[in-house]
Amino acid sequence: MSPQIVNDGVGLGTVIAVVISWSRNRSILWAIFHGICSWFYVIYYALTRRRDDGVEPRRLALGTIVVILGLLALFILVCWLLFSH
Repeated sequence: MSPQIVNDGVGLGTVIAVVISWSRNRSILWAIFHGICSWFYVIYYALTRRRDDGVEPRRLALGTIVVILGLLALFILVCWLLFSH
């Protein structure tokens, strides 16, 4: 039997997504929905944040987007390899 590394709980991506959503929308329903989306919403926010969010939006170079997508694909592959039986 392999040791259990992660117990039930809320992940870092969920927490970041909820905080970003709450600071942008001030809506509990949106915060819950974005918490379910987790890292997908965090990445979406990083790519599309508005000027009125208090930070100047930065344009990401194509290379940066390719690196982000590559890391996401690597993460999915590692999770698939670890958790598939």
